[in-house]
Amino acid sequence: MQEKIAPKGEASLSAFIDSTPLGRLQITVIVICTIVTLLDGFDAQAIGYIAPALTKALAISRSDLGPIFAAGMTGLMLGALLFGPVADRIGRKFVLMLCVAEFGICTLITAAATDITGFMVLRFLAGLGLGGATPVAVALTSEYCPKRLRATLVIIMYCGFSVGAAAGGYVSSILLLHFNWQYVLCVGGILPIAMLPVLLLVLPESLHFLLVRHADRTKFGAILARLAPGKDIPNLSFEAAEDERVRRIPVIQLFQENRTARTLLLWGMFFLNLVDLFFLFNWLPTVMTDRGIPVHMAAEVSSLMQVGGTLGAIILGRLVDRGVQFRLLSISFLGGAVFISLLGPTHVSLGVTMATVFGVGFCVIGSQTAANAIAALAYPTAIRSTGVSWAIGIGRIGSIVGPIVGGLLLSSLHLPSTTLFLIAAVPALGASLCAFFFSRVVRNAARDDVVIEVAEATA
Repeated sequence: MQEKIAPKGEASLSAFIDSTPLGRLQITVIVICTIVTLLDGFDAQAIGYIAPALTKALAISRSDLGPIFAAGMTGLMLGALLFGPVADRIGRKFVLMLCVAEFGICTLITAAATDITGFMVLRFLAGLGLGGATPVAVALTSEYCPKRLRATLVIIMYCGFSVGAAAGGYVSSILLLHFNWQYVLCVGGILPIAMLPVLLLVLPESLHFLLVRHADRTKFGAILARLAPGKDIPNLSFEAAEDERVRRIPVIQLFQENRTARTLLLWGMFFLNLVDLFFLFNWLPTVMTDRGIPVHMAAEVSSLMQVGGTLGAIILGRLVDRGVQFRLLSISFLGGAVFISLLGPTHVSLGVTMATVFGVGFCVIGSQTAANAIAALAYPTAIRSTGVSWAIGIGRIGSIVGPIVGGLLLSSLHLPSTTLFLIAAVPALGASLCAFFFSRVVRNAARDDVVIEVAEATA
């Protein structure tokens, strides 16, 4: 559904990008943003992979890991809520660099932490950058992609998170086997810092942002020339009209112009699914270790969830671009609930467990990645970073709840594995319902737009 909310200049620019073949500049943006989300995924998941080793090294109980996980998730939530609106105000590129610098430096310093308090503070600070980086990368990528490929390319970019988290499992298993947990955090900190010069020198600012903000025309023209080299571009067609909505508080606009229902359903979908996702991210390796699986092997098995998520996201993205109803997400979330419940039995073979973990990733992570792309498509440029980041930020509340509840169920209530994963399947069912009603809201809104257009044409 195309919302009629953009100024004339932006609409012309969008049409120009849609008509331009996918070129070097767009691929550069996608690749750089993919690397950023890859590093984001590595650092966000690293603490879960080293958790079993931390309990031994710091002589703490599993319940003590809950506050550490929660501190990181709180930072992720606040980072998303904070940096998205800031990016809509001052630019995607600068905010992305700021976020990458913060989570890289804080992750590196975390390797020197020696107590729970130090870990909590540093994971919170790193979480601020981790929470802000990915939503801004999603918004920037979506604005450079032609509409016919937008969902697929945004999802491929976001798959960097899953690839990074999966790579974190394999890298962690090697480092934990031959060295210690500090090496995992050192790798997670050094790589983002090394990425900063590339972001500064190569990554362009969003053309849509520059147009809406009436930025330097020379800078705008230079990026436009890189987008379509050798093409005659009539500058006048990109003159942006004054748009009063740009000056309003971005978050308020998420509830204006019939966006309230879609916003609330997106938030519900993100919240419920991230309850499950981060419960599994943080506690699945520990649960497998309890079953007698070695620490390094538990990390490898858990990383299969990310592999499945990558495949699921790509398949769902292509279906979205080809016009398949978003109700498909409802079915995928429902499949996730089934696979999560199948993690409970303890008598199954390692091969069956690996296949089940892959299935969880395909449905739960794949659907979440597709939902991120849908969030980018659901809002106009002026509030796109805000829309994506607040959906993810509200979802991060679920990512805080998941690890805490997981710690309670594992360490305090001592629930059997079968019951534990049946409970974990409930949020996935709720996400399925939110996705179903979201598809109805979008379909009804599209139908209303058609009725309005017909009425205007016959007036």
